[in-house]
Formats: sequence, structure tokens, C-alpha cells
Amino acid sequence: MRFKFWRSRQTAGAASTQIQAHTVTQNIVVVTPDDARAITDRQQAEAIRSAFTEEAQEVGGARAKQLRDRLVNQLAEEGLLSVFREPSFQALLARSAIGAAQTDEQTDYDLLANILADRARKGDERRRRIGLDRAVEVVEKVEISDLRALTTIFVLTKVRAMGGSLVRSLETHDALYGSLLGDSDLPLGRGFMDRLDLLNLVRVNQIGGFRKFDDYWIPTVSGWYASGIRKDDPMVDEVWTGFARRGFKPLLSEHELDAERWRLAYARPAYMREALVAAGKHTESQVDGIMDYASNWFGLNDSGDPVMRQQVVDRLDATATLGKVRRWLDSLPNGCFMTDAGVILARSYAEHRGLNKLVNNWERIDLTA
Repeated sequence: MRFKFWRSRQTAGAASTQIQAHTVTQNIVVVTPDDARAITDRQQAEAIRSAFTEEAQEVGGARAKQLRDRLVNQLAEEGLLSVFREPSFQALLARSAIGAAQTDEQTDYDLLANILADRARKGDERRRRIGLDRAVEVVEKVEISDLRALTTIFVLTKVRAMGGSLVRSLETHDALYGSLLGDSDLPLGRGFMDRLDLLNLVRVNQIGGFRKFDDYWIPTVSGWYASGIRKDDPMVDEVWTGFARRGFKPLLSEHELDAERWRLAYARPAYMREALVAAGKHTESQVDGIMDYASNWFGLNDSGDPVMRQQVVDRLDATATLGKVRRWLDSLPNGCFMTDAGVILARSYAEHRGLNKLVNNWERIDLTA
């Protein structure tokens, strides 16, 4: 490890009384990739010696090194190598070595590296330790089809459309689930939930199922199926002038469900309200007035047009992957609640499948198209 030395000297200025003068030396430890590999090797070797017989240690050690290389490279790229000095992280390193030693699946090494990287990014929160420990323990026990289902549920609960364009947003969401699932099918029935429950990744809801896709996802994009205003409406110019008088110029687009109409290009009313508030030019009552104006003239509200709503459902159902996810969710007989370990593992698999390139921050629930 390299040490950087920072020195500061306290001295008295002119015409002043000097109370104290001394040199303060602060040692800052810089962890290099070689240091990180050495630390990992020590933790892995000790963990594998304590868990396996001599006959299994060579194979287990070689597998654990694949995890080491992935992890060090990943954290070096993100500038997080200093985490290797933390005792709690070293303890998690040791536990992850046991999991890595028991599998020869390349995906499992990626998942373990992603879980450890997640810990490095978020810090040592006490309430997350149990979830992290459990996620590390069960990586090699989870069937890949069950993991896909778990991650699909995670993405469904985390990601919503916020793009104003119906067409582009559906394409983006279809690509998102396409990246996650590829050509694979999702498991049917509740068997996968029971298996995930046994691993403490979910808790099965014994008395009810998930809300139907159309009941919770479609209302979040009511702006797509707002009625809009006809292009030949004699009031169009006056309506637009009315927005100008109110000090706001909303986004406008041709209605993708009716080329003879204009609509306001917001996925839902809340996004237009956020734009108004962010502008900081209107009082709360003025914002309410503008939103009422948008609802009256363009039908931008939480209900939308029922005929156009069904058209959105039909378009969604015709997509290659998002439609498949919709039908799968609606077929499940039971719902479930994800544990902390389940969330951590699902996020790790999502990163493994490249979804982090489409979703930058899993703490948000929106996806811009």
C-alpha cells in the first residue's frame, strides 16, 4: 500500500501573537489493485482452508480467484478500492469465497462480484448486512430461471415509464426486458416463489396475488392515452395562447393514437406538475390552475380516454418481451414480497444482464425514453 503524507504548518502572521505552531501529519492509505488482490487472496485462502478439505482447496481456490479478478477490476474502475481496508468488507470477502468455491458457473462469479460492489458503493449500513450475507450465501443455490423471475418482479416494481413518447417509451421498455430475459421463458405457477421463499429471498403472499398489470402499470402512463385536442378545433390557437398567458409553454406532440389530434407530451400529469414546480415561477394555486386547464382542454388527467387506453394496452401486448411479461405477471396465482437479500440479488443479476446501462439509479422508479 502506498502512503500519501499531507503536512500543514500553523504560523503567526505579522503583528500577531503566536499561540502554537506545529506540524500535523496525516497518513492516507491508498489501496492499489495489487494490494486489493493480495488482501482478497488472504481472505479467500483462510476461508477456503477452514471450510474445505485439502482435496477440495485447490479447485475451490481457483474458482475464488475468478471472483477476485472480477471484483478488483470492477472496483478499480469505480475508484472504490479503499473499501478493501474495511473489516466488515473483508469479512464479506471471506464469505463470498465459500460461495465462489462451490460453483463453476461464470454467472455466479459475476453475481458475487456485483453484490460485493453494491456493498462498496452503499457503505456499511447495519440493516443491510443480513441481506448482503444472505445474498452471498445463496448465489450458487438459486436456479437461473427463478433468478430471472425474481429480477423481473424487481424491475416491474422499480421501473416506470416517464418518457412523453408512447412509441419510444414502449421500445425502451421492451429493450429493457429483452436484455433481462433474452429468449428465455419465465417460470409459471408459484413453484419458483416457494423455492425463493425457502432461500429467504421472498415471502409468498398466501392470501392474494399481484395486482394485474393493467391496474397498476397502465395508469402510470395516462398521458399517453389522454384525449388531446383536434388539430382542426377552432379553439386550438386560443388554447395555446391561454398557456402563454399563464406563463407556461408545455411540451406538445402529435397524438400517436390519432394523427388528427395534438396531445401534451407527458407520460402522466405528475410530470407536467413537476416541470411547473421546478420552473419556480408559479404559486401552488397557479400550478393547480394550469393543471386544470391542461385537463379541460387536452384530457391530461389520471383517467384518460378509455378507448385510447385500450389501444395502449394492445400496443404494449404486441411488443416482443414487455407483452410477455404482462401476460406472465397476470398468470401468477400468488404474489410475493421481496426481502433485502432478494432485492440485492435481483439488482446484481440486473447488472449482470446489462440493465445498468439503461437504468442508472435503481433507487429511482422511472425510466426516461
